[in-house]
Amino acid sequence: MRYAPDAHEIQTVETLSDAERMEYFLIRIAETEEVWSLQERQNMFRHEVNGQWVAPFWPYRHFARTAALEVWQDGAPQGMSLEHFIHPTLQQLIDADLLVEIMPTADRPGCLITPHRLLDILVSMQHAREYRLDADG
Repeated sequence: MRYAPDAHEIQTVETLSDAERMEYFLIRIAETEEVWSLQERQNMFRHEVNGQWVAPFWPYRHFARTAALEVWQDGAPQGMSLEHFIHPTLQQLIDADLLVEIMPTADRPGCLITPHRLLDILVSMQHAREYRLDADG
């Protein structure tokens, strides 16, 4: 896992709306073919947001590491291939009834999406070889 955002990109991401963060995440994981989560004692890190259990993900190690240092000190950044994220990780999240939290930070929660919807979007992107937020189209 060798990709990293530059300083300007890091600054810009901090100002993005939820929809823009989701788009940024989708584009970057498609480009780099990797996704980052936090690992806590051999398990994928999860936490509660508004009464719902969620698993956070980021497109780069930098963002996962920053979240671990600022918010979740027990979590260690763990990279995975996009293919592994699509199959089996998202299916495991569906089975566990967890939501996906996209790019949470110390200052704000991430964008929430069901793993089923994210799976549909990513599979559509793979088939079309392009990004489309509307997986139905």
